[in-house]
Amino acid sequence: MANVHQLLKDLMEEIGPEEQDVPTIGKLYKKWMNEAQRFRSMKSINAYKMTLTYIKASKPKGQHHKRKCNISNLQELSLSFKDYLDTRNLSPSSINSYLINLQTFYNWLKKHGYITERVGVQKIKVSEKSIKPFSEAQMEMIKDRILYRMENAVGQQKARKVFYKCHLRAYYVARYAGLRCGELVNLRLSDINLDTREIWVRDVGDSIVKGAREESVPMSDTLYKFIKKDLEDRRAYEVWFLDTGFGYRAYSRSMNLSNAMKVHLDALGISGIKPLHGFRAAFCRNLGISGAPLPILKDLMRHKDLQTTLRYMDIHSPKDKLRAVNLLN
Repeated sequence: MANVHQLLKDLMEEIGPEEQDVPTIGKLYKKWMNEAQRFRSMKSINAYKMTLTYIKASKPKGQHHKRKCNISNLQELSLSFKDYLDTRNLSPSSINSYLINLQTFYNWLKKHGYITERVGVQKIKVSEKSIKPFSEAQMEMIKDRILYRMENAVGQQKARKVFYKCHLRAYYVARYAGLRCGELVNLRLSDINLDTREIWVRDVGDSIVKGAREESVPMSDTLYKFIKKDLEDRRAYEVWFLDTGFGYRAYSRSMNLSNAMKVHLDALGISGIKPLHGFRAAFCRNLGISGAPLPILKDLMRHKDLQTTLRYMDIHSPKDKLRAVNLLN
């Protein structure tokens, strides 16, 4: 027994006091998540939690998060983590999302002095997805179907009328203001100002605005007319733009609203376009075609980078491109 104690003592001396005090990767990861909760959305936090689950499942299973936080262990983790993701049958973009989460954690470690140099996480090459907008005809078809379902909700379907009304509200604000799905779900009536004709996109509880910037979006004449009439029919205790009529959100998550709108698309045979983002893409495209200056378009889309806005501009139809080349005639 004395020999064992001596071996342990010698080992501790060899490691040194500094290395003994180094926290584990898992402990620091949880500390990072706790800090991130103050300024990240719940969607991001849930993605970070899933990333940690995959870290624990990476080979050697259940070991990486228990290891000391040093550059060697972090480099080994990034390679093992990527190998594990390859076995999960995930799309390339999903794999990159998890790798980006790990890189964000590594960057935090460097920023706070837990490692002395930056550790890179290599992403995989992914073909850039095209952004598909709805055509004018498709948007009119969607509106007509929502109106039809709303006006003909009888019997057991009568209780669904309030949700169809929310679909119409989402349709107008997504089409004429370009709001994102999550922004629609969290839009409060108090964030709509008819006097200044503005819709404010703000943080709500744990839901943080994308880009962490609260901004306003102007209402066009068409949108102003719709919202003004819609607000006149509201009950006194409604809180949300997409409200059940009793002060509660009609949809608690973006996915719920997206799936509800997708029902209309499926019924109309429209495929390959995201249910709400198709309106945002059309909003940008139509403004660009109408001659809106790029800096203003960037602000209306609330993009940090102009390059993101330019991606939306590369979505013209073959007719648009033909019209452009015919300008040379």
